[in-house]
Amino acid sequence: MDESRELLESSLRSKKNQITDHFLDEAKKVQRQFDRSGKAYAFGPFPVLWHKAVWESLDLQYLQPRGMSLLDAIVLAPLESRWYGEALLRYQAITLMPCQPLFKVYHYAWQLQQDRQAGMGLDQLAKLYCGVIYQSAWEREMDWPSEGGNWPSRLARRLRRRIGRT
Repeated sequence: MDESRELLESSLRSKKNQITDHFLDEAKKVQRQFDRSGKAYAFGPFPVLWHKAVWESLDLQYLQPRGMSLLDAIVLAPLESRWYGEALLRYQAITLMPCQPLFKVYHYAWQLQQDRQAGMGLDQLAKLYCGVIYQSAWEREMDWPSEGGNWPSRLARRLRRRIGRT
C-alpha cells in the first residue's frame, strides 16, 4: 500500500493528467463507501498477497449489512484491490506493516522509456527492488512468441514505440 506517487508524478511530468485524474477518482469512489477522506492509496501492485481475515471483515462488516455481495461491490467500483485495501484500513483485520514497494512497476510503456532515457537500468533497479513488473498489455512480446492483435495493430504499436510514442 502506498500513495502511488511514482506513477502520479511521472504522469504529471508527461502531461498525462488523465492518469492522475482516473487514479484519484477511482480511489475516492471506494473511499466514499467507507466514509474515509484523506490520502488516496494504491493497494497493489499485482499480484497482491491477500489475507482471508480482511476479505471476511469486508463481507461481515460491510457487504452483508448492506445486502451486498462482492460482485455488487465490484460492479459499483471494479477494482478488488481497492475494496480489500479500504476494508483493511477501516476494519483492521490484520496488522498493517507499511513499506516501500518491493517491485518496480511500469504501468505504461512511456514510464519504461523515461527510465531508459534517464539511464535507469535493471542493475540500478536491483539495488532498490526485488524485481520489475511490466504491464503485459503494452509489451506482449515479453510474454508471448508474437504480439497480440491483427497485423495493422501490431505494426502501429511497433511504429509508435520506434518513434518514442509508447
